[in-house]
Amino acid sequence: MEAGETQQTQETFIRRNPWSVLAVVLSVFFAARVVADALNDKVLGIDFGVFHAGGSLISSEGFEAAYDTDRFTEVLAANYFAPAGEGANVSVFISTPTFGWFAQALAWLPFTPSLTIWYIAGLLLLVPACRMLSLPNWVAAALLISPMMAVNTIFGQTGLFVLVLFIGLHIAHRENRLVLAGLLAGLIVVKPVLAVGYGLLWLVQFRTYARSIAVALVTGAFLSIPTVIGGLGPWQSFLGAMEERADAESNWVQQAPSVSEFVKLLFPQSESWITLTSWGLGLVVGAAFLMAANRRFGHDAEIMSAAAIIASVLASPHLLTYDTMILVIPVAVAYSRGLLTGDRGGMLFAIIAVSYVLGPVLYIMQFEILGRGIGLELPAVLLCSVLLVRWDSETSEDSGLGSDRLDAVLADA
Repeated sequence: MEAGETQQTQETFIRRNPWSVLAVVLSVFFAARVVADALNDKVLGIDFGVFHAGGSLISSEGFEAAYDTDRFTEVLAANYFAPAGEGANVSVFISTPTFGWFAQALAWLPFTPSLTIWYIAGLLLLVPACRMLSLPNWVAAALLISPMMAVNTIFGQTGLFVLVLFIGLHIAHRENRLVLAGLLAGLIVVKPVLAVGYGLLWLVQFRTYARSIAVALVTGAFLSIPTVIGGLGPWQSFLGAMEERADAESNWVQQAPSVSEFVKLLFPQSESWITLTSWGLGLVVGAAFLMAANRRFGHDAEIMSAAAIIASVLASPHLLTYDTMILVIPVAVAYSRGLLTGDRGGMLFAIIAVSYVLGPVLYIMQFEILGRGIGLELPAVLLCSVLLVRWDSETSEDSGLGSDRLDAVLADA
């Protein structure tokens, strides 16, 4: 291909996919900046360091030592990282004892080789994850450069593993495999703040998912057995650590699309009761979202599962950027149903990228003037959700089968 033809092809691609180009440019800029900052500050993989240190302490000194803030900070600073400022307040082990029990496996190897394996294992899941969702392989490349992946990388977090777990949960719901759904949901006991969306869905459709609820409870209890063999001490230490963490949780953080974090941006450095109120508000919003979805799509298990994932992002009390990779699942549902014609997928990607790249800048400007501000991350997720519903309505109307007509056809069937 000659140079002139190559340039023409590139220009044609940009004209046809302006949103995708914008999303890629912003995402690459964001990823390069945050990873460079992490390397410069020598804190790459800091959250994995917390997991590794927690597992090591549990193995050598027990759960009480892992949840002891002073002892944990001493070990973290001596062997891993020494966070300064606000970072010192949040770099403590606050995962559940169940996660802590599994974290002992992470400490079998020294930190650096263990982190390397963690990264490689996560990356190896990307392409299979996209194939499980029947997405083209280039979506894996888009996820690789996404803001969610960049943040997951600098912290060494669990985002990719959570994504695969949620894909399994979604497929189980889509295929009406209620026992499997319960078994997979039970695994979320290692990180229960992620269970909010499916928990709300199961309550909204209790008759359908009563069996799943029972299986999930049994599975979660079984996985927690190693933490209670010697008594409830590990859980008492965990609750004590969470009480100490309450003040840190009341501080605002950016690039988190949940209702809770959106509220805390409006009330920075607030008292603990604001945080508790924001958690309750998140649950109300998530439940309202699912009940609205149930009225329109209650007969469609696949769409309701996608709605539960969006509700998890909205309602979770502690769900940050890296875990929002699960939003690729609702996008996959839209793709499979032919809703992402043209550059619509690029538009969704661009909206999220803009919220992460420009959101902190705009918030800092508001904060300097008003001492508070509005974050862009939650509005971005809501806007993408509205667009998906609108495109679904347009597709139904174009096919001559609107939602009311569809309900009637299903009822007749």
